[in-house]
Amino acid sequence: MGKISFGLDSQVYEYLLAVSLREAEILTKLRQETDLHHAKIMQISPDQGQFMAFLINLLQA
Repeated sequence: MGKISFGLDSQVYEYLLAVSLREAEILTKLRQETDLHHAKIMQISPDQGQFMAFLINLLQA
């Protein structure tokens, strides 16, 4: 999984996740489990997932 979705300093990225990421516990567990799978390169970072969910809700898709 791409741990960082764009080129940020790791400390800044960790801060971004700490203050803005709203991820349900089940999604966190699912992401961690998927990270163990051989096809984990298909997984997106949690902040990307949150942004995509925002866009889906915004577009009412």
